[in-house]
Amino acid sequence: MRILDSGFLRRRHLLKFIFGGFVGSGTLALTQRTAAAADNPDPASQPLASQSRFATLSDLRTVEDPHDLADVDVIVLNHHTDDDRGGGTFRWAANSQAADDNGVYIKPDSVPEGQPGRFVRVFSGDINVCWFGARGDDEVDDSVALQAAIDWAEKRGGGVVRVPPGAYISNNVLLKNGVTLSSTAAAYGYAPSKILGSSLRCTHPGFCLDTDEKGVTAAAVTGINFRGGGPNLAAGGIRLQKASWCAIKVAQFDNFADEAIVITSGMACAIEDVLTTNVLLNRARPKLAGAITIGGTDHYLNRIEANTSLHALSGAPTQRTIAAFLIRDANHFISNCVGEISDVGFVVEGLYHRFTGTRGDRNFGEGFIINCKLTTFSSCTALDNNHDPKAEASGFLILGPSNTLASCIAACNRLPSLQLYGFDDHNPIGDVERDTLYAACRSSNHQIAAQRSVTAKNKELTFQDVATRTGTESH
Repeated sequence: MRILDSGFLRRRHLLKFIFGGFVGSGTLALTQRTAAAADNPDPASQPLASQSRFATLSDLRTVEDPHDLADVDVIVLNHHTDDDRGGGTFRWAANSQAADDNGVYIKPDSVPEGQPGRFVRVFSGDINVCWFGARGDDEVDDSVALQAAIDWAEKRGGGVVRVPPGAYISNNVLLKNGVTLSSTAAAYGYAPSKILGSSLRCTHPGFCLDTDEKGVTAAAVTGINFRGGGPNLAAGGIRLQKASWCAIKVAQFDNFADEAIVITSGMACAIEDVLTTNVLLNRARPKLAGAITIGGTDHYLNRIEANTSLHALSGAPTQRTIAAFLIRDANHFISNCVGEISDVGFVVEGLYHRFTGTRGDRNFGEGFIINCKLTTFSSCTALDNNHDPKAEASGFLILGPSNTLASCIAACNRLPSLQLYGFDDHNPIGDVERDTLYAACRSSNHQIAAQRSVTAKNKELTFQDVATRTGTESH
């Protein structure tokens, strides 16, 4: 619906009749200027003197002769409904043959298929998912609009796609190379509705955000809250496949049957300022899974609290299938992270990882299961684990060889379910290829002893417990 300047076209036709040649020349000059920017529309020119307004993009498509708007700023107020934040300024580009993407390029119905002529959105800087029809009303599926915005940014060479405050439904939307999906939030925590005004919620199996199996580079998500569909919807938050130099920052994940974040492989991705609650709600799992599951090499994790909100052991007393963190493969850097209220806080596999200032606390089983090798744990703590006494769990369960623990603490302040041991080390004593190296570690208040299998070379190890079981007979 054309809502303003009803006499504009009549005046223009009169000018054409009187000054046809001059009007045509001006139109040609503007058309060339606009068309030059048609494939990357960031024109820096000043607003044009004339304007014409339309209520929605659908109304814009009904223009009978779009050439009549060649020297006009076309103002579209909404994408499809009042106050939907999808409007903007467009200009006519007579030579553009770009595909109608329902956001930046709009083909009028009067232009035959395969012929040039598009209205092109005028903007500079970031793009907005609402331009492509995303509503954020927590009712309409916004997946197509979100994907269109991401695809457009990738074709442009990358950039930031803004997600204004709202509740968006997002199912298996693919992140693309060089594209950052972002709100303006800069904080995270246990009040996501107040801190993160933008949220993505999945309603179909899969992930809210996913990546192509061929891989992704330099994609990022910042300042967004993710919500699942409960234990009966097989869905997770974000999956990065073969991901390199990607980032997930300032995010909260809640109510997912599956993982909050999965990095299957790749290198040098960063996850920081993240909170997970009520994830892995499908507790009946045939194998181990982590709320945060990391594979590949050289990934960086910082300031993450992973909490699956478990209420009891997920399986048999000796079974562990729900972990806050599952770290695999090689050479990851984990600092200032907390894994809690799960079967296990951290399950660590692979080799050459570096842990600093991490805590495995208040889990039903162990704080840490160390099944890796050649990994360093510095200033890490395992506090008040073994919440289910049937688990017979210790603070640190050390199964892999040749690891180093420095300034680590295992302690319990909660009776009667104390941790079995502080450091339950299953490496043979005296085997220089497998021994765990301890330096200035402390352990106190455990059912049996502070540590099992203290090797002779660990002279710097100190305990508050009097009873310490040593020797291979306890393995």
